[in-house]
Amino acid sequence: MSVRALARLTLCVLARDEERALGGCLDSARGLADEVVVGDTGSSDGTVALARARGARVEAILWTDHFAEARNALLAHARGEWVLVLDADERLDGADHSVVRAALAPTHDAWWMVCRNYVRDASACAPEELRPAPDAHPEASGAVGWYPSTAYRLWRRAAALRFAGRLHEMLDVSALPPSRVGFLAAPIHHLGTLEGASTRKRAYYLRLGRIRTGEEPHDERAWYDLALAQAREGVPREAAASLERAFSLAPDHPQILLERVRFAVDACARSPGDPALLGEARTRVAVARGRLPRDRQGEGALLEARLEGAHGDATRALGIVRALPEGIGFARHHLEGVLLCRLGRCAEALAPLDRALSLVPGHADARHHRAYALMQTGNAAAAGREWEALMATVRPDSPAREAVVRSLAAARLALGDADGALSALAAGPATPAVAKDRSRVLLRCGRTREALEALSGHASDAETEALRDLARRGRG
Repeated sequence: MSVRALARLTLCVLARDEERALGGCLDSARGLADEVVVGDTGSSDGTVALARARGARVEAILWTDHFAEARNALLAHARGEWVLVLDADERLDGADHSVVRAALAPTHDAWWMVCRNYVRDASACAPEELRPAPDAHPEASGAVGWYPSTAYRLWRRAAALRFAGRLHEMLDVSALPPSRVGFLAAPIHHLGTLEGASTRKRAYYLRLGRIRTGEEPHDERAWYDLALAQAREGVPREAAASLERAFSLAPDHPQILLERVRFAVDACARSPGDPALLGEARTRVAVARGRLPRDRQGEGALLEARLEGAHGDATRALGIVRALPEGIGFARHHLEGVLLCRLGRCAEALAPLDRALSLVPGHADARHHRAYALMQTGNAAAAGREWEALMATVRPDSPAREAVVRSLAAARLALGDADGALSALAAGPATPAVAKDRSRVLLRCGRTREALEALSGHASDAETEALRDLARRGRG
């Protein structure tokens, strides 16, 4: 990568302790960028040496807990006519270099790009946001799919554009006429979402998010981002309040409208059977469906179907899903299969679940429901094989782990393999439901003392007390 007095394209990368990820980022722009500038905010690993070894110029950037300030400080060191911004855990595909080069034309001043945020666990994003990944980046192995985000990443340096926002900073293009900005069909491949943010990083982002809303109390995006951070940290009431603040500032914003429905659906899941929560969720659905633009109506319909399928009228939910166009893709087929299972129509569920898995082969919930449908249609052996394969891919801390181990145990028990059922349950989380299943299997085997011990440490309810009574009386 040659550096000239006035390079045509400068790649700017802000980094700190990114020795593991940075090399791939810089390599992905080799042959595209005429100049590479890495802004180091205080690395203690080999980030600086690695960047220099790959021909980058490294500039020390003072870190002030403000992402926009750091990015703007880095931009001051760019010499190119055009600037491209990537993070260390992001990549460009070599096949898209020509697309980027063609965009360096006098017709535009800035381009926005789609970022593909890859995930290994489908629960990391909303089902209606998940996209298939048949053309995933080579470094995204193991991804079940990706969810999109957009941002301005390529612009003419003479336009003097700057970032704004302490956290989740965005390029301010408000001074440009609409005719001078455009969409660039060269996706950015974001690999950092494969592992998810660490607990420490999430807590740091939450702190910055709270500071940001104090600095920008009238910015709906600041409140929206804070709501998502609070939801991830397990404080749903605070998250709901922040999201309502965002809604009050931008009542027609599509993403905020959809997120309000998601929050309401999640609230119903936490307190099933609460009529007030269900009523509020339905009100939010109606508001969203009345305000969403045409190209976002499908997402609204999917959320409505999710709500009704889980807490209302599953038959009506199925009708909503089947009225959606085929182009909705994975989320439509997946939800149709889930609803059919819920309605007891498991033989019908197999076809849409197979279509969903043809698009996103590794989707854990779709595989789980397919195995359930097989089990309910009399094919316990095939269901067991599916759950065994799924067990190997579902992390021990995943919310899906409990359902998978319990289902695998049921399949093995149906085949007369009690020891196999106990082995499956032993690999599950220490939840009351798993403990009860284990106690039932042990009672069936006549191991009453162990059946009683399996329930120790768990709160009593009618079902638990009934199992304890059976164990005490020595009845299997």
